[in-house]
Amino acid sequence: MRLLLLLVLLVVGRVSFAADPVSSDPVVPESDEIPSAEEIAAAPSLTEPPLLDPPNPEDLEAQTEKIAKGLRCVVCQGLSVADSNAEVARAMHARVRELVAKGYSEEQIVGYFVDRYGEWVQLEPPREGLNWIIWLGPAVLMVVGAWSISRQVNAKGGPIAPSPLSAPADGPASPKAPQPSKAPTDDYRDRILAELGDRERE
Repeated sequence: MRLLLLLVLLVVGRVSFAADPVSSDPVVPESDEIPSAEEIAAAPSLTEPPLLDPPNPEDLEAQTEKIAKGLRCVVCQGLSVADSNAEVARAMHARVRELVAKGYSEEQIVGYFVDRYGEWVQLEPPREGLNWIIWLGPAVLMVVGAWSISRQVNAKGGPIAPSPLSAPADGPASPKAPQPSKAPTDDYRDRILAELGDRERE
C-alpha cells in the first residue's frame, strides 16, 4: 500500500508539471524575459543545414500545423502556437513555417525552440528520463493496484458467504422449538418400570 501511495504521488506531481509547467518549472522565463513578436521574427534562424528537401505547398501547411500544435505559446497558459491568437504565437507560427519551407525536420525545428525557451515549450513532455513516469505511470498504477487487491483478497481467503442455515452472530437468537410434554401414562409407566427394577435387584 505504501508503494501504491508513493506511485500515486509521483504520477500526480508529474502530471501537474505537464499540465501547468509555467507555474511549476523554475526555468520558465520571467515576464520581462519573454520575447516579443518582433524579437522572435528578428531572431537568427538555424545555422545547421536542413535535413529534408523543401516541401510542396500542401505538405508545407500540414507539417507547419503539426509542429505548431506541439509547441506552447510562450505568453499563454496551456495553448499551443497553432491554437493561440496572441501576436507572439503568430510570430512563432511564422518562424515554424519559414523553417519547414527551407526543409528543416520536425526534430530540428523543435530543438530550435527548446534551445531558446527550454523544454517547457513542448506541450507534451519528451519520452525520456523522469518524463516516462507521466507516460507509464497510469499503467503501472493499474497493475500495482490490481496486484495489491488480489493479494489482500487471497490473504483473507476470499469473501465468505453466510450459511443460510446459520443465524448471524449479532442477530437475535432463533426461538427454540417447544419440547413435547410427557403424557400422564408415560409417567405411570416409568414408575412401574423403576419398581420392577428395584424388586429384581432384591
